[in-house]
Amino acid sequence: MKNEQIDKLLADICRTPLLTADEERALLKAVKEKDADCDEMKRLEQAHMCIVVCLIGQYWHRGMALKELIEAGKAGLREAIVKYDMEANKKSRRSRPIHAPTH
Repeated sequence: MKNEQIDKLLADICRTPLLTADEERALLKAVKEKDADCDEMKRLEQAHMCIVVCLIGQYWHRGMALKELIEAGKAGLREAIVKYDMEANKKSRRSRPIHAPTH
């Protein structure tokens, strides 16, 4: 990933507004009723990419490519959104820590 692409990605993430609790619940409900490839899922992903970027900072200098870290972070974010249990208002009980390969 080139520096210009990284700068654009970070700028896009910074411009994405955060969700209110009500907006997030509505989007989560729509994702549960539809499938994981709906527009609501994309909106949730965009709004939570700032978390992915913060976590990437911990692994970036361990020899992994930025693009690889972003893709892994997005995949983990999608999995967390799908597993989220709205009735319990907490994440699925089968959560696990993040494991980044070291080379």
